[in-house]
Amino acid sequence: MDFNFVRYERNEDKCRTEIDFVATYTGPVPSRKELLGQLALFYSFAEDTAVLDRLRSRAGRGGVRGSLRVYDDAASLKRYERAEKKRRR
Repeated sequence: MDFNFVRYERNEDKCRTEIDFVATYTGPVPSRKELLGQLALFYSFAEDTAVLDRLRSRAGRGGVRGSLRVYDDAASLKRYERAEKKRRR
C-alpha cells in the first residue's frame, strides 16, 4: 500500500495533528484497521490515539481518500471526539 499525503497540519487548540491522504492499493479494499495500522507505522503513533474519518473509495482506481486525526494523548481524543467516531476506529 502506498500513501500520498495531501495535507499535514497541526491543530494546537485541540491537541492534534490532522492528515489528509490518498492510499493506493492492489487487490481488495483495505479495512479501516489495516489503514490505521499502516499509518501508525508510517507516523509512529499509538493506534488508540487516532481516528480515521471520511474514507472514500475511488471506484475502479484502486485507491481510497481519507482523513486522519492523531491526538497527543487518549484523554484529548476522549474530550474532542464523538462516541460514534471513537467506536468506528
